[in-house]
Amino acid sequence: MIDDVFLAQLACIDIYNPASDWDAKWTVKGVTAALKIIDGEFVLCFEGSHTKEDFERDAAAFVAYVEGLGWIDGGMYYGVPELLDTALVRIGRPDRLFITGHSLGGTRTWQAARKLAVMGIKVVAAVAFAPARPGFSDFRDNLLQSGILLRGYHNHWDPIPDLPFLPYCQPITLTELSVPAADNDADPLFKAHHGPLYYQGVKQLLGATNG
Repeated sequence: MIDDVFLAQLACIDIYNPASDWDAKWTVKGVTAALKIIDGEFVLCFEGSHTKEDFERDAAAFVAYVEGLGWIDGGMYYGVPELLDTALVRIGRPDRLFITGHSLGGTRTWQAARKLAVMGIKVVAAVAFAPARPGFSDFRDNLLQSGILLRGYHNHWDPIPDLPFLPYCQPITLTELSVPAADNDADPLFKAHHGPLYYQGVKQLLGATNG
């Protein structure tokens, strides 16, 4: 069963592990995503920031208008359409497609979900962990009108989901997690942003909810 704990495992841990087992994996124009197929359900998982190029794109925050999406962060969107074109050759048009990602991958999750909706590709759910803000309010409205289930998570001390500043916004209110950073992590920007913290938080939250 594909739930948010499973998606957190893929997006926050496995996508960063070169030894992880995927059904396919692609890197196009600096954008990396991987595919996992479970009992006829497809998960497209976007990798988050970890290269110098990734962080430069995160920081650029330049505005771009894309037909059908609206005003978005163009740096984070760069390469996403080409990655989707490549992935769709393998994925086709499945009845059950999920999209997920952490950090920059979470932002691309929102953007890719709307792009696929514009292309007529059905997406069941888009689940983002620690996403930076993907675009302006018109992008938010377009994404909300796509009929896709949207879920997102924010670790309480993590500043990344509050960037870039207004008029950028999140498409939904993110579910708050509360997992403190490691005591020996002195990085003020990223210490609460790491993927394993999000996996731990989602597992705790949904375990408590289900219990």
